[in-house]
Amino acid sequence: MTKELLRRKFPVTLVSMLYFILCLLSSKILLIFLISILTAINILTLILMRREPAKIKTVFAVSLHFLFFLFILGFFEMLTYSILIFLTANILIYRLPVLTEARRYYLSALFIAIFSILSVEGFLRITQNIEASKLYHSPDYPSLNIFKESASYSAENVFGDLIHPNANKIECQFRNQSFKTDEQGYLNSSECYAKSIDIMILGDSYSSLSAMNLSDLWVELLRKRVKLNICNLAVSGNEPYQEFVSFCVMKEKVRFSDNAVLIWQFFEGNDFNTFYGEIREDCNYKTDYITHLNESLENFRGTNNVNILINRLSGKDLIPQNKLVEIETKSGKMHCLKDYIKAVEMPLEEIEESNEAGNLNEIIKIISNESQRRGIQPLILFIPSKCSVCRIIVEDTSSSYKRSGFSILLENICRENRVAFIESGYAMFAESKNLYAKNGEFLWWLDDSHLNPAGNKIIADTLYSFLKQGI
Repeated sequence: MTKELLRRKFPVTLVSMLYFILCLLSSKILLIFLISILTAINILTLILMRREPAKIKTVFAVSLHFLFFLFILGFFEMLTYSILIFLTANILIYRLPVLTEARRYYLSALFIAIFSILSVEGFLRITQNIEASKLYHSPDYPSLNIFKESASYSAENVFGDLIHPNANKIECQFRNQSFKTDEQGYLNSSECYAKSIDIMILGDSYSSLSAMNLSDLWVELLRKRVKLNICNLAVSGNEPYQEFVSFCVMKEKVRFSDNAVLIWQFFEGNDFNTFYGEIREDCNYKTDYITHLNESLENFRGTNNVNILINRLSGKDLIPQNKLVEIETKSGKMHCLKDYIKAVEMPLEEIEESNEAGNLNEIIKIISNESQRRGIQPLILFIPSKCSVCRIIVEDTSSSYKRSGFSILLENICRENRVAFIESGYAMFAESKNLYAKNGEFLWWLDDSHLNPAGNKIIADTLYSFLKQGI
């Protein structure tokens, strides 16, 4: 009896052990996630297939587990689709009397449906470019946030990230977008890492990918002007902590030239109220197999073409209208995020008393000490949001630039830690004010939270003048 029980339970026990080992190699969050899904699959199999013979239950359970392993290893995101088909088929087969005769074809139909989804997914992966916004991912801390390695993208009629489902096409500022990533997952040339680094850049989408050509980005404009080796570690979606970790990891993989400069870009809209992971004063963050596994999972989930297609059809990639403030300007309707407006208006006293201020001070201090130890000159570049520049100008054309509490806090931290600080808001406000009075234009896209080519040029000019004078 015992041997028979062990024989019958061995497949499930083996699968459970494999899941558990895989989870231990990954992370606690993934462990809970995988065990929960595994339990759900087994329960669904036992309950919904209670009328089927034991052999059919075993075949189906093994098939589901196999598909789930494909999901875990990053081949196909079949978990959701498989369970959905499984539930739907069982409900139909057992609730509708007219399908009684169809039960004999139950498993065949089920496998055909799953195979069809696999085929569609594979076809989409082979024939379609991945959406630009899906070329990056946010893995578990403190893993590196990087783009998809050695990827290229080119598209026409791209529009901004602040378009809502009910927007008219006239509200979109259509433009082209193209870029390439390197083997490290950043926006550099292959020769970048072979030479000594003159300028290293940390930042988010304001220094990497926004909805325009890479050649119009301020980093590329600065690269052409200074004719130095610039290593750009900025990645869309980055937060200050991720940028901190990027420097800690990549500083060991490159060589710095004498008097190298580290430019750390901060964005006013969403770089303050963010999450911070473990902060190590020794800057000893290393990528390993576990990190690679987590990154592969996150990268896969973000680049699944079936999900992209569904999201595009359902409008999930668009910003809900209730999160936006729409302002009429001389050149059209301008979209602003309400969250960015709240961030701009947050009082300095409240900012200084927050935990985020302490974390920010700590990572800047560590970066400053590490930079000076290596002979690198650190520089922090602050870029204001469209809310504190364009919106203010539209509401009052005689207004002047008013710094946010975040900007003032950041400058105070830089002064305390002997780090150079550039508040680009003054130049951005003055130029936007002149442009708006002249032809109703700004340095930002109307339908996007990012700078347009003219805005990127102002940033490049400001940095070039600053670097030319010497930090």
